[in-house]
Amino acid sequence: MRAGCKDIEIVLAKWNAYYALGGSATLQVSAPRAAVIPDCNITRKHLVDFATPAEPQDTLERVEKELSFNLWDGMGLISPEMAQKWGQEIGDDYIPGCFVIRNAFVKGLVATFDFHKFAHEKAGKTEITDIYGKTYNVDDLDVILTESQFKLWKAYDSWDSYIGKITELGWHWGVTKAADSPSSLKRYMRTNYQFLQVLQLSDRQLANLCKPTLDWFQSLMVPCEKDISKPLLYLLGKTADANISSEELWNRISDPFIRCLAINPALIKDSYIQNRIISSLNKRIRQAYMGRLMMDATYQFLVADPYALCEYMFGMPINGLIPEHQCYNKHWQRFGASRVCVLRSPLTWRSEVNGVFLTSSEEADDWVSALAIFALIFLGIMAIAVAAVRAEKKRKERMGQSLTCTNCGVKGNMKYDRYVVLVRPTRKSVGTGRYYFICQNCGEENYKDVVIPKDSDGTGFAGSAGGRPFVGGGGGRSFGSFGGGFSGGGGASTRF
Repeated sequence: MRAGCKDIEIVLAKWNAYYALGGSATLQVSAPRAAVIPDCNITRKHLVDFATPAEPQDTLERVEKELSFNLWDGMGLISPEMAQKWGQEIGDDYIPGCFVIRNAFVKGLVATFDFHKFAHEKAGKTEITDIYGKTYNVDDLDVILTESQFKLWKAYDSWDSYIGKITELGWHWGVTKAADSPSSLKRYMRTNYQFLQVLQLSDRQLANLCKPTLDWFQSLMVPCEKDISKPLLYLLGKTADANISSEELWNRISDPFIRCLAINPALIKDSYIQNRIISSLNKRIRQAYMGRLMMDATYQFLVADPYALCEYMFGMPINGLIPEHQCYNKHWQRFGASRVCVLRSPLTWRSEVNGVFLTSSEEADDWVSALAIFALIFLGIMAIAVAAVRAEKKRKERMGQSLTCTNCGVKGNMKYDRYVVLVRPTRKSVGTGRYYFICQNCGEENYKDVVIPKDSDGTGFAGSAGGRPFVGGGGGRSFGSFGGGFSGGGGASTRF
């Protein structure tokens, strides 16, 4: 049971938890060639809500505190080649963007990133040093782990001794979850009460938030024999998502009621059919009362900038690819979003709601393209991305229609290209953003500057839900402090 580790002083419950990692429910994968590098710990000042225990209720005071952060806490890297191999071993036909891994005393996430390419093209060297002082050539490695992922590293003399012992005992590497294929990401999801209760929403905003859900219910309840596609898709459920022939789909429909409706759409007006549909919707209606609302959103992995992790690993200045309060996400950029709201799941405190601008660059595109273009957001939390795509898309369309090309003089024939924050807003002053458009007539780049409202809470985003770290004070506890990722930091909720 000791798995070859030395005597160390440790809380028994923690030992049991660390040991049990090797028994997690996983899909077994090939053992990688790996090394463990030291964590990158920094301190920086943040505006926080400081909690002090008091009766009958704790007091909150907004103060600036110096906090410590592990920039890549629980995160490592995996080469694209090994990611492809693991993907095949767990039954995926694509290269997953990241994996949640387990072994005895080892846990965390590894993001797919070509650190071999980085070593040769950016660092100009291939050697790194692990937590035990041993030097490795990254060309001989498949996985890079960080110190925080190897929970009991102090109980071993070297990584080799750990690997030798778990191999002798028959322990194996496993994957508990892998990132979904970009093509399988949905355009919508349902929220929960946690995502909503931390937001400061007006009655009008709440009504707008509920409208897609109400419209969806209405479209299923109002009979229309000319188009029964929505009720029929709802009744088919996940069966309708399968990429199968119509004959196979028909054979999978076991309910005679659904078969009858598919053959004769006029039955949608029958009271029995309507009552069946409404009855099946009652559960979702009750869930909507409790905050399960539909919106343009998706669950995705969010990781700290792996490019910056490579810079740290090779002893380079840490600059990264993604500026603070911004993120890179191919999925939402495809739908024309320029700003998203990211929320941790499960959400425990309002600091885990952060509005960020989407950013793009040729260099980021190049490195992400090398990763099979998986959806990646460079922040230090696991979360979901929620985008107000429709309103933003209409805004950009109106903006493009109002522009006259500075080169050919044609008005309105513009295609949106990208959005850049020029000056971030502060509490005292507004910021400036710039929308870039390409003239479809001559190809000339044009732009329009917009004003970003003053920041209400010092986080750089207006309309905040209070997106600051929250730490305990005095004898209090620490709750949900945000900003562990290199490109993280306090944020705020976006407008829906």
